[in-house]
Amino acid sequence: MSARIVLGLCFLVSVAFSCSPDPDLEADASIGKSSDAGARRDAGSAADASAAAGDDAALPVSDAASGDSDAAQSEADAAQSEMDAAQSEMDAAQSEADAAQSELDAAQAEVDAGGLPDATASDLDAATEPGPDASTPDTGAVEADAGPAIGEIECGSSVCSGGDQCCLQNTAGTLSFNCASSCSGTTGSASCDGPEDCGNAELCCNTYSLGAGYMPNCPVESATITCSSTCTSLFQSQCPSSGVMRLCHSRADCVEPSYGNCCPSGVGQFLVCLPYAVGGCVN
Repeated sequence: MSARIVLGLCFLVSVAFSCSPDPDLEADASIGKSSDAGARRDAGSAADASAAAGDDAALPVSDAASGDSDAAQSEADAAQSEMDAAQSEMDAAQSEADAAQSELDAAQAEVDAGGLPDATASDLDAATEPGPDASTPDTGAVEADAGPAIGEIECGSSVCSGGDQCCLQNTAGTLSFNCASSCSGTTGSASCDGPEDCGNAELCCNTYSLGAGYMPNCPVESATITCSSTCTSLFQSQCPSSGVMRLCHSRADCVEPSYGNCCPSGVGQFLVCLPYAVGGCVN
C-alpha cells in the first residue's frame, strides 16, 4: 500500500515538471514574433517609399506627354485656320464671278428685250446734241475708221487685195490671220470688212460661233464674214454662244435699233455693230 502511494506521487511529480512552460523558451518565442512584426513593418515602409518614388518619377513623363499633346493641338488649330482663310478667299472669288455673270445676264436680257443697258439709257437722257449721234452716248469714241479701199480687207496686221480672202485660224486658243485665195480647212474666212466691199446694198455680215470662256476672250470656233442681203444682229454677252454681227467702219454703218455702236470685235481689226459701247468705239 505504501509503495503504491509513493509511485503515484512520483508519477504526478514527473507530469507536473514535464507540462510546465519553460520561461526561456517563451521569451525566445516572443522575441522572434517581435522581430518578424518589425521586419514586416520595415518591408511595408520600403514598399510605400518605392511607390511614392515611382509616382514622383512618373510626374515629369506625364507633364511631357501633356506638353506634346498641347503642341500638336496648336499645330492642328493653325492648319485649320489656314484652310478656313483659303476657303474664304475662294468664296470671295466665286462671289465676284457670280456678280460679273449677273451683270452680263442683265445686259443680255435688255438687249433681247430690244432696249439698252441702264448706263447707256441714262447717258441718252443727258444727250443734247441733235441728229443721228444723239441715239448713242458719248463714250470718247475716235473718228470713224475709213478702212482700206473697196475690195481690200483688213486681215490682222495685213491687208488682203486682188480677190484674196482673210483666213482665220485658231490654234490652241491663238488666232492667226493670213491672206489666201481660199480659206478651206481654216477656222473662218472674211471676204469683206465693211459694207463698202459689198454691192447692191448688201451688208458685210459675220456669222460666228464661240467656245467656252469669259468675254471678251472667248475662243473663236468658226466665223464666216461675207456679203449678204440680210443680216439681223444677234449678240450674245456670254460664251459658249453663236450669233450674227454686222461689220462697220463708223456709226453710220450701224442702222439697226439698239445696235448703234461701231466697236472693236476682239477679232483682228474688224469693227462690228454692238448694242452698247466698249473701249475703242468709233464715231
